[in-house]
Amino acid sequence: MKFTCLMVGWEGLAHDARVLGSALSEDFHIPQRSFYLADAGYALTRGTLVPYRGVRYHLRENAQAGKRPKTKEELFNLRHSMMRNVVERTFGTWKKRFPILVHPLEYSLKTQRDLVLALAVLHNMIIEHTCEPTGFVIDPGKDGAPTGEDDLPPEEEEEPTHSQRRERARNNAWRDQMAQDMWTQYQEYLQSLGRL
Repeated sequence: MKFTCLMVGWEGLAHDARVLGSALSEDFHIPQRSFYLADAGYALTRGTLVPYRGVRYHLRENAQAGKRPKTKEELFNLRHSMMRNVVERTFGTWKKRFPILVHPLEYSLKTQRDLVLALAVLHNMIIEHTCEPTGFVIDPGKDGAPTGEDDLPPEEEEEPTHSQRRERARNNAWRDQMAQDMWTQYQEYLQSLGRL
Protein backbone atom coordinates (compact mmCIF):
# COMPACT_ATOMS: atom_id res chain seq x y z
CA MET A 1 0.00 0.00 0.00
CA LYS A 2 1.27 3.45 -0.91
CA PHE A 3 0.92 6.75 0.89
CA THR A 4 -1.33 9.24 -0.89
CA CYS A 5 -1.40 12.05 1.65
CA LEU A 6 0.58 12.84 4.79
CA MET A 7 -0.15 15.57 7.30
CA VAL A 8 3.23 16.01 8.97
CA GLY A 9 3.83 17.96 12.15
CA TRP A 10 0.68 17.22 14.16
CA GLU A 11 1.58 13.97 15.93
CA GLY A 12 0.84 14.22 19.62
CA LEU A 13 -0.51 17.75 19.32
CA ALA A 14 -4.12 17.03 18.40
CA HIS A 15 -6.65 14.24 17.92
CA ASP A 16 -6.66 12.71 14.42
CA ALA A 17 -10.16 14.05 13.76
CA ARG A 18 -8.92 17.59 14.44
CA VAL A 19 -6.02 17.08 12.03
CA LEU A 20 -8.45 15.92 9.33
CA GLY A 21 -10.75 18.85 10.07
CA SER A 22 -7.86 21.26 9.68
CA ALA A 23 -6.81 19.65 6.40
CA LEU A 24 -10.36 19.81 5.04
CA SER A 25 -10.65 23.49 5.97
CA GLU A 26 -7.54 24.18 3.90
CA ASP A 27 -6.90 22.60 0.50
CA PHE A 28 -7.32 18.87 1.20
CA HIS A 29 -10.34 17.32 -0.49
CA ILE A 30 -11.67 13.78 -0.39
CA PRO A 31 -12.46 12.76 -3.98
CA GLN A 32 -16.11 12.33 -4.99
CA ARG A 33 -17.44 8.81 -4.32
CA SER A 34 -14.36 8.01 -2.20
CA PHE A 35 -13.80 7.75 1.53
CA TYR A 36 -11.15 7.06 4.12
CA LEU A 37 -11.43 4.26 6.64
CA ALA A 38 -11.43 5.85 10.06
CA ASP A 39 -11.56 4.58 13.61
CA ALA A 40 -14.29 5.19 16.16
CA GLY A 41 -12.74 8.52 17.15
CA TYR A 42 -14.06 10.09 13.95
CA ALA A 43 -17.60 10.98 12.98
CA LEU A 44 -19.31 9.05 10.20
CA THR A 45 -19.31 11.29 7.12
CA ARG A 46 -19.35 10.72 3.38
CA GLY A 47 -15.56 11.10 3.53
CA THR A 48 -14.83 8.97 6.61
CA LEU A 49 -16.24 5.49 6.99
CA VAL A 50 -16.25 4.39 10.62
CA PRO A 51 -17.30 1.12 12.28
CA TYR A 52 -20.60 0.65 14.08
CA ARG A 53 -20.29 1.69 17.71
CA GLY A 54 -21.45 -0.65 20.43
CA VAL A 55 -20.95 -3.62 18.05
CA ARG A 56 -18.08 -6.06 18.42
CA TYR A 57 -15.12 -4.93 16.31
CA HIS A 58 -13.85 -8.30 15.15
CA LEU A 59 -10.43 -9.09 13.87
CA ARG A 60 -9.38 -11.85 11.52
CA GLU A 61 -8.63 -14.21 14.44
CA ASN A 62 -12.35 -14.40 15.24
CA ALA A 63 -13.14 -15.47 11.68
CA GLN A 64 -10.32 -18.02 11.70
CA ALA A 65 -11.65 -19.43 14.97
CA GLY A 66 -14.93 -20.16 13.20
CA LYS A 67 -16.85 -17.29 14.80
CA ARG A 68 -19.03 -16.04 11.98
CA PRO A 69 -20.67 -12.64 12.10
CA LYS A 70 -24.28 -12.85 13.26
CA THR A 71 -25.50 -9.50 11.94
CA LYS A 72 -24.77 -7.15 9.08
CA GLU A 73 -23.18 -4.75 11.58
CA GLU A 74 -20.78 -7.43 12.85
CA LEU A 75 -19.83 -8.37 9.29
CA PHE A 76 -19.28 -4.71 8.43
CA ASN A 77 -17.07 -4.19 11.49
CA LEU A 78 -15.11 -7.37 10.71
CA ARG A 79 -14.36 -6.19 7.19
CA HIS A 80 -13.66 -2.65 8.37
CA SER A 81 -11.20 -4.06 10.90
CA MET A 82 -9.47 -6.16 8.26
CA MET A 83 -9.01 -3.14 6.00
CA ARG A 84 -7.80 -0.94 8.86
CA ASN A 85 -5.23 -3.62 9.67
CA VAL A 86 -3.83 -3.21 6.15
CA VAL A 87 -3.36 0.49 6.88
CA GLU A 88 -1.74 -0.20 10.27
CA ARG A 89 0.55 -2.84 8.75
CA THR A 90 1.64 -0.30 6.14
CA PHE A 91 2.74 2.06 8.89
CA GLY A 92 4.45 -0.84 10.69
CA THR A 93 6.29 -1.83 7.51
CA TRP A 94 7.32 1.77 6.91
CA LYS A 95 8.74 2.07 10.44
CA LYS A 96 10.63 -1.23 10.10
CA ARG A 97 11.98 -0.20 6.73
CA PHE A 98 13.17 3.16 8.08
CA PRO A 99 13.97 2.77 11.82
CA ILE A 100 14.89 6.44 12.03
CA LEU A 101 11.12 7.07 12.15
CA VAL A 102 10.76 5.45 15.57
CA HIS A 103 13.71 7.06 17.34
CA PRO A 104 13.85 10.56 18.81
CA LEU A 105 15.61 12.87 16.39
CA GLU A 106 17.90 15.74 17.19
CA TYR A 107 17.06 17.68 14.07
CA SER A 108 15.04 20.82 13.56
CA LEU A 109 11.28 20.37 13.15
CA LYS A 110 11.59 21.36 9.49
CA THR A 111 14.25 18.68 8.89
CA GLN A 112 12.13 16.09 10.71
CA ARG A 113 9.11 17.02 8.59
CA ASP A 114 11.13 16.83 5.39
CA LEU A 115 12.59 13.47 6.44
CA VAL A 116 9.13 11.96 7.00
CA LEU A 117 7.93 13.19 3.61
CA ALA A 118 11.09 11.96 1.83
CA LEU A 119 10.81 8.52 3.42
CA ALA A 120 7.15 8.29 2.40
CA VAL A 121 8.14 9.02 -1.20
CA LEU A 122 10.97 6.48 -1.00
CA HIS A 123 8.56 3.90 0.47
CA ASN A 124 6.19 4.45 -2.47
CA MET A 125 9.05 4.12 -4.97
CA ILE A 126 10.21 0.84 -3.39
CA ILE A 127 6.71 -0.57 -3.68
CA GLU A 128 6.32 0.62 -7.26
CA HIS A 129 9.67 -0.76 -8.44
CA THR A 130 9.95 -4.13 -6.67
CA CYS A 131 8.24 -7.49 -7.07
CA GLU A 132 7.17 -7.74 -3.42
CA PRO A 133 3.93 -5.88 -2.63
CA THR A 134 5.59 -4.35 0.42
CA GLY A 135 8.96 -3.81 -1.23
CA PHE A 136 10.80 -5.90 1.33
CA VAL A 137 9.70 -9.03 3.14
CA ILE A 138 9.07 -8.01 6.74
CA ASP A 139 7.72 -10.30 9.46
CA PRO A 140 3.97 -9.53 9.37
CA GLY A 141 3.49 -10.69 12.96
CA LYS A 142 5.63 -7.91 14.42
CA ASP A 143 4.70 -4.90 12.35
CA GLY A 144 2.80 -2.83 14.85
CA ALA A 145 -0.65 -3.82 13.61
CA PRO A 146 -3.32 -3.56 16.30
CA THR A 147 -4.43 -6.78 17.91
CA GLY A 148 -7.27 -5.45 20.00
CA GLU A 149 -10.61 -7.16 20.07
CA ASP A 150 -12.28 -4.55 22.20
CA ASP A 151 -15.88 -3.58 21.81
CA LEU A 152 -16.24 -0.06 20.53
CA PRO A 153 -17.71 2.32 23.09
CA PRO A 154 -21.15 3.81 22.52
CA GLU A 155 -21.09 7.25 20.98
CA GLU A 156 -21.16 10.19 23.41
CA GLU A 157 -21.79 13.55 21.78
CA GLU A 158 -23.48 16.88 22.31
CA GLU A 159 -27.08 17.33 21.17
CA PRO A 160 -26.95 17.80 17.36
CA THR A 161 -28.78 20.50 15.42
CA HIS A 162 -31.62 19.64 13.03
CA SER A 163 -29.35 19.80 9.95
CA GLN A 164 -26.72 17.69 11.74
CA ARG A 165 -29.39 15.07 12.54
CA ARG A 166 -30.44 14.97 8.87
CA GLU A 167 -26.82 14.62 7.73
CA ARG A 168 -26.17 11.93 10.33
CA ALA A 169 -29.28 10.04 9.18
CA ARG A 170 -28.09 10.20 5.54
CA ASN A 171 -24.62 8.98 6.53
CA ASN A 172 -26.07 6.17 8.67
CA ALA A 173 -28.32 5.12 5.77
CA TRP A 174 -25.28 5.08 3.45
CA ARG A 175 -23.31 2.85 5.82
CA ASP A 176 -26.38 0.69 6.54
CA GLN A 177 -26.91 0.12 2.81
CA MET A 178 -23.25 -0.82 2.40
CA ALA A 179 -23.52 -3.21 5.36
CA GLN A 180 -26.76 -4.70 4.00
CA ASP A 181 -25.18 -5.28 0.58
CA MET A 182 -22.21 -7.00 2.24
CA TRP A 183 -24.57 -9.11 4.36
CA THR A 184 -26.67 -10.16 1.37
CA GLN A 185 -23.56 -11.19 -0.59
CA TYR A 186 -22.20 -13.02 2.46
CA GLN A 187 -25.47 -14.93 2.93
CA GLU A 188 -25.50 -15.88 -0.77
CA TYR A 189 -21.89 -17.06 -0.49
CA LEU A 190 -22.64 -19.20 2.58
CA GLN A 191 -25.70 -20.61 0.85
CA SER A 192 -23.62 -21.55 -2.22
CA LEU A 193 -21.29 -23.49 0.08
CA GLY A 194 -24.20 -25.16 1.85
CA ARG A 195 -23.27 -23.53 5.18
CA LEU A 196 -26.40 -21.53 5.78
